[in-house]
Amino acid sequence: MRRARSEGDTKHITLDRNSYYKLLELKGRLKAATWAELVDKLVSMTEEYERRRYKPVY
Repeated sequence: MRRARSEGDTKHITLDRNSYYKLLELKGRLKAATWAELVDKLVSMTEEYERRRYKPVY
């Protein structure tokens, strides 16, 4: 996992309050220490789901 080196490496997004608290809840459930770790875990989970869902047919 790569951490932002400077403020220029970060992006800021606007979320409504409900979306923010949903993400915060996921961050706790997945035991992610940082937002970057949460994103990494969500990407990993999504990729694993896609791999299982679309198994190659030989």
